[in-house]
Amino acid sequence: MVEKTFMDFDDIIKVLVPKSTRKKLKKELKKKGLGTILIELFRALFGGEKSRPAARTVTNRGGTAVPIPKSSGKPGPFADELRQAHTYQANIAAMAQSATPDTMERIRLEQLNGRVADWVHMIEEIVAHAQNQQEDRLLAEERQRVPAAIERLEKQLAAADDPVLQQKLERTLANRRRQMEQLEVAARNRQLAALKVENTLAQLGIIYSQLRSGSFMSQSNSYERLSAEINEEVLALGDYLEALDELSSPAAYTVD
Repeated sequence: MVEKTFMDFDDIIKVLVPKSTRKKLKKELKKKGLGTILIELFRALFGGEKSRPAARTVTNRGGTAVPIPKSSGKPGPFADELRQAHTYQANIAAMAQSATPDTMERIRLEQLNGRVADWVHMIEEIVAHAQNQQEDRLLAEERQRVPAAIERLEKQLAAADDPVLQQKLERTLANRRRQMEQLEVAARNRQLAALKVENTLAQLGIIYSQLRSGSFMSQSNSYERLSAEINEEVLALGDYLEALDELSSPAAYTVD
């Protein structure tokens, strides 16, 4: 009976809740249970934003309050990119607020702004993944030490005559090689994440420029095209994040 209730409920939230929020709720189901998830869903739908601190605002020349992106206080990797993404979103939200209520322009801008908010949230998650994989000093040292260790073990294995010693050396050498492979994968993933953030931020900048030009209002198909481009990028980023989740499990190392 519980499973059937959740299946019906899942059909509903697919329509009402953005993919990023839906994904988080489903992940928490096994930990918290259906009752807690229901409460969190209603908060996400009707009161989720109330629990967040209000963003600081300034007033532009047109009298519209523009939220100022909050600073984390730590200028870590991608700080400038995150600030730029939040600025794009804040300005698009301001455009929606300044549009005449109950007009097609207002409706379209609010719809696009909602999807851009999902887009920026995806960028935040990608940055979080990249920061979690940020190479610290120990990993940097390992990238220097492990190749030398592999070379040393290979020489010892080639000179070993004792079968027991050979077996130990082979196992140790195998783990060192796997360690080196993991270090290389982590380095490549960091580079790919940086490129992904830069690419999607450039695409967001293009969308913002098009919105500022107002062309989405002059031609009906322009709005449909912009909306499709935003949805396509949000879905692509969601798939990318799912792939990152699958790759985030640490490799197991055998020890004798």
